[in-house]
Amino acid sequence: MRNGSKGGFDKGPFQSNEGGNPFIVVILLSLVVLAIYFTFVGGDVKFTPELSYSEFVKLVKEKRVIKVVIENGMVIKGQALSKDNAVFSFKVNIPYADFELMKLLIDSGVDVYGKDTKGIEDFISTILFVAVLVGALLFFIWLIGRQGGGGVDNSRIFNFTKSKARVYKDPPKKVTFNDVAGIDEVKEEVMEIVDFLKDPKKYIKMGARIPKGILLVGPPGTGKTLLAKAIAGEAGVPFLSMS
Repeated sequence: MRNGSKGGFDKGPFQSNEGGNPFIVVILLSLVVLAIYFTFVGGDVKFTPELSYSEFVKLVKEKRVIKVVIENGMVIKGQALSKDNAVFSFKVNIPYADFELMKLLIDSGVDVYGKDTKGIEDFISTILFVAVLVGALLFFIWLIGRQGGGGVDNSRIFNFTKSKARVYKDPPKKVTFNDVAGIDEVKEEVMEIVDFLKDPKKYIKMGARIPKGILLVGPPGTGKTLLAKAIAGEAGVPFLSMS
């Protein structure tokens, strides 16, 4: 659609009005997802000292641990008293299933809490993975477009289903081999193609392996397109042209 003010074309949905890089939006969205991840999942991640399991058990036996939060049965976060009675936070990774630990904590008067963070971690991790994957895919499509011609029409970047091929089913003038001159040897070579297009079942019954396509190679102006039209005309099948 024409733009009345500048005489150009309307910009696609992935193209900014300033002509900037549309993939900045993808980067910003990825940063938002990261922020959400660290807010909900990594919110408890602080610069807390990590104690060894033996040090933790020693603190519990000395009744210096105030409270603990056991996350997913694998990590313990809590508060304890130092030797000068100052409260400090700590984190401990549980190396194995210690069935005596819970009894020791309760007998030592420690407030014990449980926390399950796997659900939201898995959810946010999935969103983050999908966002990064989509962002990488869009970036490579954009990069390939730039390498292919210095730019890419971002408004058509996802129009994979819209083919530019034109089908000539009933052309006004049917092109045949009589219209192709000067390449008699080539016409003889492609006669088998015409025969196959006319009666493919015959070749299938013979066990022939049907090719995906045939490549006509030659410099411009040597009649490749005209020969393709003639093959379609001789076989009575539609001719497709795409540029």
